[in-house]
Amino acid sequence: MGDIEAINLPAIGEEVKQGEVAWEIHHGKRKLNQLAPLSGTVVDVNEKVIQDPSWANRSPYQEGWILKIRPSNLGEEMPGLMDSFQFQVFFDQVKAKLRAAISHPTLGMVYGDGGEMVRGIAGKLDEKLWRIVVSQLFHAPK
Repeated sequence: MGDIEAINLPAIGEEVKQGEVAWEIHHGKRKLNQLAPLSGTVVDVNEKVIQDPSWANRSPYQEGWILKIRPSNLGEEMPGLMDSFQFQVFFDQVKAKLRAAISHPTLGMVYGDGGEMVRGIAGKLDEKLWRIVVSQLFHAPK
């Protein structure tokens, strides 16, 4: 997507539902809805990331965490979650889809053509291609 410039998070105490939009990240004029991995109550949000969204890019698994959810239905939703192996397979599939989706003449030699991953790709795609990439890679509505 590119550098995250803003993040809209639910409030502490708000309920989120697995598979539904829980928060948004922004890069330029682009918005990417992020789906809740499980249902529950938001018990904490990372104020550091709200104040400086670049932490989500710099340290996504440490200081750049987004929010914490107290699960309300973990037993039933657990089969829908991925372990580290499943995530790696999923991530590899996403990268392959991304290569195919961004092989586009307006981008020149990029990741999908054997070139480098383009930083800030969200700002380089037209609206139609952006919606295709989002729907294919992030399971979000078109």
